[in-house]
Amino acid sequence: MAFFILIIVMNKPGFRSLTSIFGVVMIVAVLALAAGVAFTDMLSDRLYGSKRTFFIALMLAYAVYRGFRIYQQFGREQRETH
Repeated sequence: MAFFILIIVMNKPGFRSLTSIFGVVMIVAVLALAAGVAFTDMLSDRLYGSKRTFFIALMLAYAVYRGFRIYQQFGREQRETH
């Protein structure tokens, strides 16, 4: 799935820089980690209870932050090309 998202992003005119591509890959990786911890027993020996919930919330918040930064960068690149 991440490969398809990367292909879609690379075809957008403003998303051809390496920083943009890395940002999208990071978002996908962080969301995958959050989903893995939330829905499987991954890291259950180290993270349990409220620490586990906080870690999942932290990963989701980081993905939102990175997404917002990518959105800002996309707008900046669009303004520069026009």
